[in-house]
Amino acid sequence: MSQAEIYALTFRDQAMRVALAKGAITVPEQHTFTDARLRIEFWPRSPHALDIWKRSDRETKVFGQIWTPDGDAVMTVDKTGSWETSLARLAKVRG
Repeated sequence: MSQAEIYALTFRDQAMRVALAKGAITVPEQHTFTDARLRIEFWPRSPHALDIWKRSDRETKVFGQIWTPDGDAVMTVDKTGSWETSLARLAKVRG
């Protein structure tokens, strides 16, 4: 597994934890977390999907991934930046 794939799995797992623990169900089968820096949307149904937007003057999609239970994954967007630190901080804080 490449370093880029490891990072992508880390971001995906962190964002899933945040969306499930701190987010709200906004429409059937969609968990959404929003704060001043990020918006995370997670669809737990198969195929799974997760999107992250960086919030500032306007929202910019910085990460997107679709995957199946057997591990096949497709990246739709992956832009590095300060959102990665914000996500890591959110994932460490409980509740």
